[in-house]
Amino acid sequence: MSDSRSVRSEAPSVPETPKSEQADEGETATQHTGTRTMGTMGTMGTETIISAATLAQAQEARLARENVLFVQKLPHIRETLRLVENVLAQNLFHEPIMQYRNLLPLPLPEPDARSPVLYRLWAYQCDLTAGLPVAAIAVNRHNPDLIGVAYSSLKFGVAQRPGLILCWSLKNPKYPQTVIRTPVGVTALAFSVAHPPIIAAGMYDGSIALYDVRKR
Repeated sequence: MSDSRSVRSEAPSVPETPKSEQADEGETATQHTGTRTMGTMGTMGTETIISAATLAQAQEARLARENVLFVQKLPHIRETLRLVENVLAQNLFHEPIMQYRNLLPLPLPEPDARSPVLYRLWAYQCDLTAGLPVAAIAVNRHNPDLIGVAYSSLKFGVAQRPGLILCWSLKNPKYPQTVIRTPVGVTALAFSVAHPPIIAAGMYDGSIALYDVRKR
């Protein structure tokens, strides 16, 4: 007689997680949650700082525009600023201007110099004249310190660009005293002898224009 043994299927037993490991897992999950929260708060803080900086820059730009408008509305502000600019230029070019008026001697040439020596005292130039050739020059007989210069394209037979007349003064060799923009190029220039503030300009199209340099 054979022994009959009952076979009972049992599910494999799952080992229980120790309580200490459960506590560690809980702490880890809490740390991850805290890290995400801190990361979100950090991002929000950064965005707040950037927004505050942008707002501060916008306020500074607005205040700067308001200050410019306020200064522009002041009476005689342009004349005052031009006077200050002229004083600064006189300080900068004091020595060459004194030499120009023969109030200071020029440097002596080298003993072995065999050819005449020319000294460049200064140059009348600014951003307005960049790339423009000089077409004509006129000296004011009433005020020899005032020089009118016409800038124009010297290419004839092609479409002419607008011209430019600048009145330079010894008061400020770095920027012209008067700026006159013409519709076409200027080919000739002359100050009036009877009325020194009036300057006549011969245009490329054959016309002659008269300008009052005091009103520019």
